[in-house]
Amino acid sequence: MNKRIYILFSILIVVLFSCEEPVTLTTIESESGKMLVECELTPYRTAEARLYTIGNFNQLNGINYPENAVLKLVSSEDELFFKYDKARKIYVSEHMVNPNYSYVLIGYLNERENKIKSSLITIPAAQKLSIPGTPVLKKVKNEKGLDQMNISFSARIPSEVNLEKYFYRIKAERKIFKQVVIGGVAETIFSGKTEVLDFLGNDDIPLAFTKSEEDGTILFDASRFGKENIKFNFATKSFLAGDKLETIHYTLETINEPTYRYLISKIKQGKASLSGTTEPVISYSNIENGYGYLGSSSPVSDSIVIK
Repeated sequence: MNKRIYILFSILIVVLFSCEEPVTLTTIESESGKMLVECELTPYRTAEARLYTIGNFNQLNGINYPENAVLKLVSSEDELFFKYDKARKIYVSEHMVNPNYSYVLIGYLNERENKIKSSLITIPAAQKLSIPGTPVLKKVKNEKGLDQMNISFSARIPSEVNLEKYFYRIKAERKIFKQVVIGGVAETIFSGKTEVLDFLGNDDIPLAFTKSEEDGTILFDASRFGKENIKFNFATKSFLAGDKLETIHYTLETINEPTYRYLISKIKQGKASLSGTTEPVISYSNIENGYGYLGSSSPVSDSIVIK
């Protein structure tokens, strides 16, 4: 019995003395501070970047807006630094980007943190739509029983463009007119308001188009169409008495693949959130050690006259 007590006492002494040594724990890196950066470069404009720290791209909770991050665009020819705009909670580059250079985005919260770095991106050449025919207009009733105008037209990307390399974003708008009585005479005048046209899809290749509910822009992959005409179907939200349709104003942006892939991921993420699905959305990112994208675009604004 005494021998057992002695053994237990000896073990207790060893344990007590061992507790004086600090215990080494294996730390697991938390993602609560991972950076998410969204930056799209456009020719002859200063770049703007949104920067957050988040835990998971598919669960945008616990978002913080760091104000003192170091963020810069680096090319073989120059280095452009960003400054924080506190009023808009965004970072703005000090100078314009050069469309002839290729850029990498680098950023960090402090020198001890892992730096984020984007893939190398170039700025695509702007492209303009070619409209071979005349738009077709049709007045119909919408779901609310109001008159609306459906607009259909075909467009073509210039034949010299290598469609395998390009993606596009388009936004179409119109001016809204109203009828007023001036000096006893009814006249139709511009109301001062514009309306983003509602995209109705494409029956031939419906999966080629993705609509952003946030701003009404349409993303599409031109390589799905080959050299054929691309059919666009738009509609006004309503068409009241005195209103008329004279011109469709549109902005076509040639975007690079990272921009296209990232925005498609964001749109899918938004739809999943609205539908209440619990399955994660596989998100695109071209940022090392973080989330987000460095993309590029070149816009061309033009109009289609309704005859």
